[in-house]
Amino acid sequence: MREIKDDSFGVLITIFIIILLALALVYALADEYKAEMKVYEAELQKQSETIKSLETKNAQLEEKLNSVTNDNELLNQLLRDFVKEFQKTKEEQPSRGSLVRKNLGEFMVTAYDLSVESCGKPIGHKEYGITASGFNLTGHTWETAKTIAVDPKVIPLGSKVRVTFTDEKYSKYNGEYIARDTGGAVKGKIIDLFLGDFSSNEESQKVRDFGRTKAIVEIIKSDKE
Repeated sequence: MREIKDDSFGVLITIFIIILLALALVYALADEYKAEMKVYEAELQKQSETIKSLETKNAQLEEKLNSVTNDNELLNQLLRDFVKEFQKTKEEQPSRGSLVRKNLGEFMVTAYDLSVESCGKPIGHKEYGITASGFNLTGHTWETAKTIAVDPKVIPLGSKVRVTFTDEKYSKYNGEYIARDTGGAVKGKIIDLFLGDFSSNEESQKVRDFGRTKAIVEIIKSDKE
């Protein structure tokens, strides 16, 4: 009877040990599972942050792409405007060597002679009387020279132009002239009318008396001399 009790106790002890081992194994597996879950969660969090970072970068790239696209459209528009303006300017510019009739509208008209006051070169200077186109005005009068100074960007040198004064007081000067000269103050819609090779202050008074007036200017021929 005692042997049976001892055997039963031994069995119980064995079962208890097995249960303890099973529990230990379960706890060990649970800890391992928790550790793996933490690693998985950390990896998942890392991937989530990576996705957010990629989404942010993608949004930034899209913004930059839109900006570049807008800039490109702006540049294309500026280029188109430039080409249109260039073509317009080219069409408006009289071509050399071709007959044209182009009314340039109203200009301011002044006058000059070959005095130092007008041209800055005294008699005896090597360039005295020589125009920008190479024509020598020395000894010429208004009638024989029929010369005006112009802005070459507006009226090409060598052009033949018709000048019609709006004030009857200057009607004697109406007629055709050759654009042979330029001047420091002759910019834009201004022409300077040559009145003659005046050598005395009294004759130069004609230039001062001429003053400033207005005239309608028309290109009738743009052949270069």
